[in-house]
Amino acid sequence: QSVASPTMASTLRGAAAGLMLMLLRMVAGQAPAGRAGYALGATSQSSLTSDFTTLSGAVISSDPTTAYQFTIEVWVKLEPVSSSTSVGVVVGGINSVSSGTCTPIRGSCSNPVPLGGCSSNCSLSTVTSEKSFMLYCGGQNQASGYCGLAVLNTKLVQITTGPNSIPLSTWNHIAATFDSGSFTIYLNGTIKDSFIFSSMNSIIASQTLSIASRKSLGSGLGYGCFSGMLDEIRIWKQVRNPQQIIMDMLETSSKVNNLVYYWQFSEGLKIQNSTGNRVIVEYITGTLMTISTLPTFQSQPLVNGATYIDRPAKAEVSVISGCTLTTTASGSIVITYSLGVQGSWKVALSDQNPYDSIYLDDPPVLPAQFGIPQDATFGAGAAACVGNLYMGNCLKSYCDGATSCPSNQMIGSYMERVLTWTPLNNAAWVVPAGGFELRLSSREVPTVGNPTQTPAPTRTISIPSIFLFVQAYPEFISPTPGGQDTAPFVITGYIGEQVNFAIRVQQRNVGQHVDIVTAEDPGQPNLAVTSAQQEQEATPNSPYIAQRSFSWTPVCQQAGLARVLFLVTSREVPSLSISKLIHIDVVRPQPVIVNMSTSSREMRVGCEMRMEVQAADGSEETRTRNNSAYGQDFNFTLWRWENGTRRAIPLTTAGVSIGEAEWNQYNGTTGRLLWKPVRGQEGGEYELCVAVRDRCHVGVEANECVNMSIAKCQACLAAGDSLEGLARQYRTDFLSLYTFNVGLGNPDSVMVDRPINVGFLYRVKAGDTLDELGRTFFTDIGSLLEVNSDIAERNNVATQYWRGPTAVEVGNVSTVMIFPDEDVCIVNMMCYVQCDSRGCLSSQTFV
Repeated sequence: QSVASPTMASTLRGAAAGLMLMLLRMVAGQAPAGRAGYALGATSQSSLTSDFTTLSGAVISSDPTTAYQFTIEVWVKLEPVSSSTSVGVVVGGINSVSSGTCTPIRGSCSNPVPLGGCSSNCSLSTVTSEKSFMLYCGGQNQASGYCGLAVLNTKLVQITTGPNSIPLSTWNHIAATFDSGSFTIYLNGTIKDSFIFSSMNSIIASQTLSIASRKSLGSGLGYGCFSGMLDEIRIWKQVRNPQQIIMDMLETSSKVNNLVYYWQFSEGLKIQNSTGNRVIVEYITGTLMTISTLPTFQSQPLVNGATYIDRPAKAEVSVISGCTLTTTASGSIVITYSLGVQGSWKVALSDQNPYDSIYLDDPPVLPAQFGIPQDATFGAGAAACVGNLYMGNCLKSYCDGATSCPSNQMIGSYMERVLTWTPLNNAAWVVPAGGFELRLSSREVPTVGNPTQTPAPTRTISIPSIFLFVQAYPEFISPTPGGQDTAPFVITGYIGEQVNFAIRVQQRNVGQHVDIVTAEDPGQPNLAVTSAQQEQEATPNSPYIAQRSFSWTPVCQQAGLARVLFLVTSREVPSLSISKLIHIDVVRPQPVIVNMSTSSREMRVGCEMRMEVQAADGSEETRTRNNSAYGQDFNFTLWRWENGTRRAIPLTTAGVSIGEAEWNQYNGTTGRLLWKPVRGQEGGEYELCVAVRDRCHVGVEANECVNMSIAKCQACLAAGDSLEGLARQYRTDFLSLYTFNVGLGNPDSVMVDRPINVGFLYRVKAGDTLDELGRTFFTDIGSLLEVNSDIAERNNVATQYWRGPTAVEVGNVSTVMIFPDEDVCIVNMMCYVQCDSRGCLSSQTFV
């Protein structure tokens, strides 16, 4: 808790000793300032005829107010009297007032008279040299009376609260000021009248002052006996301002600047000496005022005094910055915050009684009832202060009205505490329908300086219920992708794999709901499904929650980026909306060839060539998912080079076959082309190309090519074949084959697919002809063309293994051309060559 405590020594509180001239009695009980003590009580006794000269009463001489400025303050409780002309003296030094003619200062007034209820300028019938003042009251034969200040200086000028302005039998505060002809009078801190009478610019009050004494007031004015009760009489030699009067009227003062007379009546009647004289004490000078005539002492309670003097401390709630304050019809205070904006407001406690202690307890913290949010701070009631003017969370000190004292600084205790809060969406709070109800506990504890006096009871300081309200925006919470991040959230999706997520929203204001929808632009992908909205109502400790689920299985054509925009709008406050943009990046297949030899290859008749292409998707992530949508298809194409140009040939070409694709270690696909060249393809130059596409056919295909050729004069044994069988296929003999394959080893154990030389290659020289080569190597043109299909094809000569659509028979050899540096395969049978002195001749017959 925070407490504002008095900083000055406590003085004996006055409600105090009473003195009467007509009938005086001391009244003990609850004093006007809320403390047990005494007040001065007097009852008008018309049967008493003693005047001031024979009844000294309570008097003090040597009045120090010989100046042009003074202030008189007093608490009065007027009691009824029967006489319509009775006027009672409260305090003053005027000895006598004669009858006279009065003119109202302003407006009209019925029958204005000296010391009457109207503010007037009076010419007295008897002019004296007396110059003094007097505070008086009258009109108590009515339901309400009046009080006024009279200043005598040749003329009598009086300023009053007005006829019938002061209710009887209740405590009221009267204050009057004089400033060189400027008059002002207050009733309970409110100015009742004020004017300037310039000719009345000074007084010399050297007469003896008296309190509640009888005065000779002239014909028709009664005996000047005050009827009622008095307390806290103060005379200042300065003009006090309205703020000072308001603050000071409700509490005892101390010995401060310019306070020259002060009667607290807190000591009661005291025996001065053995003669039995009674006295009361003037607090500032310590002067004793003797009461020479005293009836029987009486004691009775003073009713309702605290209602008027010890007023309760006040509490004010005001905004400092960042929030707004409104008051409801029921008197509650609503302080409205904005999200993310720091707001500060304060509770200021002011107690016009400077000797009281005021407390403002620490409020609880939510989720405790009537607490403040956990992330709010409630400043302590103490802080650094400047000089004697305390600002911020601390006390405001006593100001005695000196010229150095700011006019807005009042006497009393003051403290304030500041609550600062920055509402954030991520804080753990739920706003009730009307806001967080905060009930602050505060109290004032009166104190006394005299142990024999009983302090007033502790009282609660009334602070209205305060509601802290903030209009929260809807907010995305887990498992919403990206949570409250406002940037688009990217989800990676894959073809054929389901994408699932939920949009979950909470609203911290109880009684408010939201709608979650997908925006028409860009809409949602085809085949996507959004579930119906599910809702969970708010409780005092948990916010309202709404959720919708999204599900989508992308197909091949939906590869790429899809956008879904979710809009969230408050049903009760449509201006409150948020959005969440989801980017679903469906990975587009991108095939790559990860392993394929592109080196040129030389094939041989009968030897199988296996072309393997290992492909995979270009994304490392897809390679780990075993997703068949990211597999590959292969498209092989075969080309034949002829005279520098490329010609496509079908994959149905003899010996060519496509192998079955298989899954590989890269979680991709391996494609195969098999080619076992046959007779008639020798000497051919080819290019084999492969195009790898994803199975969805949405990515960019990958391509590779490899050059291939089929060697002449070489062949491979097939399974179950032998050198003898191969020799027959090439019209030669076993011995010739064995001769052409040095290092062949055991001819009966030749491995399948091992290249076998079936002849030898001859490099054509300029001037060579095929006919000459046949004669040279003991063969003929037909045999040469059978093992040199490229030459037969080029010359369009039909053979057993190559027959073009317009090929001529082998007998027409006039157009068969060979070229220098061209390799010609020569196959002959050495065992059939017969030689004599004329040369060698093959006995083989061409079939």
